[in-house]
Parts: sequence; structure tokens; C-alpha cells
Amino acid sequence: MADKDYVYPDARLLIFAKAPVAGQVKTRLLPVLSAEQAAALHRQLVAHSVATLLASRLAPVVLYVSDDDDFWSTLGDGFEVQKQCGGDLGERMHQAISDQLALTNKVVLIGSDCPFITADYLSQALAELSSPRPKLVLGPAADGGYVLIAANAITAQVFCSVNWGSEHVLVQTLAQIIQLGWQYCCLPELNDIDRPEDLALLKVFEWGDVVGLTTSKL
Repeated sequence: MADKDYVYPDARLLIFAKAPVAGQVKTRLLPVLSAEQAAALHRQLVAHSVATLLASRLAPVVLYVSDDDDFWSTLGDGFEVQKQCGGDLGERMHQAISDQLALTNKVVLIGSDCPFITADYLSQALAELSSPRPKLVLGPAADGGYVLIAANAITAQVFCSVNWGSEHVLVQTLAQIIQLGWQYCCLPELNDIDRPEDLALLKVFEWGDVVGLTTSKL
């Protein structure tokens, strides 16, 4: 698809995804799910996220992966694949956003854990980045993290002193942004799928057959 066919040709949509290795993804869902079921769910979440971003036709899509894996080739085409670089999650997000902002004006980055992100939600984030001043947009997660970060500028400080994986991620990130004096806004809160109690939220997607989940587990 040519850049002119996108709503925001001057933007990029990024997805962070881990390789779907059983026992290494969605581990907080164990033992409610087996390691194999958790990996199957992870694959479905990644595929759903990629399909959502591509179907939105908002901007070019870049999938940032943790490791080489045959799974990535099953997701079709129409997007770029890049390797995540850096140490912890904050360093890797900073590197990816920085690299893309060297090529374009706006970047939206999501993980693969929130199937409730829609084209409208992504569009809201991009619309908020129209300010010429440095600005960040966050999509809060119900567990205290965030499901989306969007930026028209970035600095490593945004990702400093954040306890990744904790319920304090959003608050700690906002503290860094406030210290910088940058503009920011938060989108409506969404749920991601990280904890056993989150599995019930998947009923709307009817993924039971795909990931081998029984009705009782949903």
C-alpha cells in the first residue's frame, strides 16, 4: 500500500511482540492454562493485533519482535518486521520509537496483549499528536500499566524509574512526563489479557477452539 493511501501517511503503527514459545509467554496465566494453551493464546493475540492495525489503514505497520521465529511468516504481509533492541522493556520501546521518529512525525506503539484496541482508539491517539510541542499519549490498562503509547517526540527519561510489569507503570511513567514538562493526555482505560481473571473477557472473541480453552476457563 502506498503511503498516500493511509489516513496518516506521516505516522507509523508499531506492535511489540514476543516469540510464542511455550513456558515463556503469558506465564501469569499458568496454571489456569497450560504452557501450550498460553502460547496458543499469545499467538492469537498477536495475529489479532496485526490484523487490527492493518485493517485500520491509518498508517504503515511495523512489527517489532523479540526473536526470530517461523510464526511471524504466518501473519501475512503488508507490514515490516524489525528486531527489538535494548535491555529492559523501556529501553526497547525508547529505541523503537526513536528509530521510527527519525523517519516520520508520529508513532503509536502497542503491545499484543490488548485485543480491545480498535481503529477508532488508534485514530484518537494519532489525532492527539497534532500539537507541534512534544506530546505523549497513553492508553491506560486496568491493571495499572498501559496498552498504548504514542509520541511526536521521545526521550529516554520517559522510561526511567519504571517498575515494568507492576501496577505502578502508568503512574511512574506519568511522573516522568510531568517532570519533563511535556504535554500529555490519556485515552480511555482498556483491559489487557495478563491475569487469570482477564480470561473471561475473551468470550466476545470466541477463541476457545483456537487456543484450546474450555468454557469453564472463560
